[in-house]
Amino acid sequence: MTTVCLAAQIAVAPLSIFYFHPFPGLFLLSNWLILPFFGLFLIASLGLIVLMAVYMEIRPLTIGYDKMVSCMNDVVLWIANQESFLFKNMRMSIAVLVIIYILLSLIYWGLKFQKIRYLTATLSGLLILQWVVFFEHWENSKVNQLWLLYQHNKTIVAHHTPKKLMIYSPQKNH
Repeated sequence: MTTVCLAAQIAVAPLSIFYFHPFPGLFLLSNWLILPFFGLFLIASLGLIVLMAVYMEIRPLTIGYDKMVSCMNDVVLWIANQESFLFKNMRMSIAVLVIIYILLSLIYWGLKFQKIRYLTATLSGLLILQWVVFFEHWENSKVNQLWLLYQHNKTIVAHHTPKKLMIYSPQKNH
């Protein structure tokens, strides 16, 4: 189960970070706590649906099912409340996303066929990835923007340069 969860996370994480920008650090723990009981949950769900379809409701089964759903929701809520394990604002460009998936493919093929050319291609891909990330960081550091931030009866001017952010605001003394 752990291997499948890790493989799925490795395959989905770059796309998830690209679109949504966070990364859940407790994905493995949540899988360990939820997945072993998920089969029982599905069987109980289908069983209750069948029983209710034939107008045969067994109250103890319904109460047990309700408690199981409540317990699973509590586990999910507890994991969701662990904010320190949610890595936010992780941004990546489409170029980095494509390079990461190419690297994952090269690593897979390298492990499967065990040829030196896949190792060479993977290491070359890592160098290209580092170059692209460095270039994007360098491009983003050449910022020179002027922002007007308006709030009811108050305007703030912000000047963003590569080295600093200057904020100009009218001071009102009361």
